[in-house]
Amino acid sequence: RYQIVAKAKLELEQLHHTSFDPRNTYVVGDTPSDIRAAERLGLISVAVATGHYNIYELKQEKPDILLTNLNQLRNSLENFIK
Repeated sequence: RYQIVAKAKLELEQLHHTSFDPRNTYVVGDTPSDIRAAERLGLISVAVATGHYNIYELKQEKPDILLTNLNQLRNSLENFIK
């Protein structure tokens, strides 16, 4: 996943002619690999227990934000930014 996330970040930066600040860049995923990729790149990890891994398995990876479903995403991000 690291390579996928790194490539996506690079392509978005090229598309928008900018560099994204890691402190303001979020990786939303539903696997431990997504969380580790965000951490490795210095990005903010948002784990959502909507896939194969449950909330307890994702919590073990210590994501920055942990959600049970995507409906919580907006409020969680707003609270995290404050």
